[in-house]
Amino acid sequence: MQRIMPDTMAGARRYLENLGVKGLGPKTLDKILDYFNESILDVLQEENPMAILGIPNVGKRVRKDLYRTLLGEGVLQDINDFFATYHMSNRWSRKLYEVYGAKAVEVIRHNPYQLLRIDESLPFPVVDRFADALEFPFHSEYRLDAGILYTMKQITEYGHTCMPIEELMVQLSNLLGDDYIDSIVERLEYLLEAKVYYQVEYDDVVDIYRPELYRAEDDSVSFTREFLESDPDATIDGHTVKRTI
Repeated sequence: MQRIMPDTMAGARRYLENLGVKGLGPKTLDKILDYFNESILDVLQEENPMAILGIPNVGKRVRKDLYRTLLGEGVLQDINDFFATYHMSNRWSRKLYEVYGAKAVEVIRHNPYQLLRIDESLPFPVVDRFADALEFPFHSEYRLDAGILYTMKQITEYGHTCMPIEELMVQLSNLLGDDYIDSIVERLEYLLEAKVYYQVEYDDVVDIYRPELYRAEDDSVSFTREFLESDPDATIDGHTVKRTI
């Protein structure tokens, strides 16, 4: 797709100024614009503006940084165009470029749920609709994994460290669809076996934890137990702590 670039010399100067390339001050800009004259407008339209590297009387580092930045701007335009095609915001474009570079669109086509890693505040249903527009298979392990992780992250927002497996299955069914319940169960069993999540049974209730939260809770219990065992008459803020662990 054609990159949207300035069509006047004044516009070209403003565009280059706004790129924020270190060392690209007024004098250097004058040298660049004097060298190219109006052909700078064509150079800025190129997918690979190699001519930038041949500018005389401009430092090598500035030339290379400007070239790389312009190359990146072209990729950003491609990412923006990709999202626009599916009526999605382009607010993630720059972050995607920083993480995945020129392969950003390829990565998102392969797994649109990577957007949830780029922006954890993004609602899962938004990405689900985007994936549907891409004709992405809803039984994919990428989708199931993303849905499980999204649900497990949600509980921490309410101050919880775990979720009973029955409740988790209800929420996953609501989020991912009843038609995929068998795939959800199979995938969750695999993730538990792989220790991606932990399950702990207590009083006939099986709770599911994210590993880091399980370890934090386990460490807290161990610390408290050791603290009480080391001093049966331990006090906190002047109050005696009873040994109930």
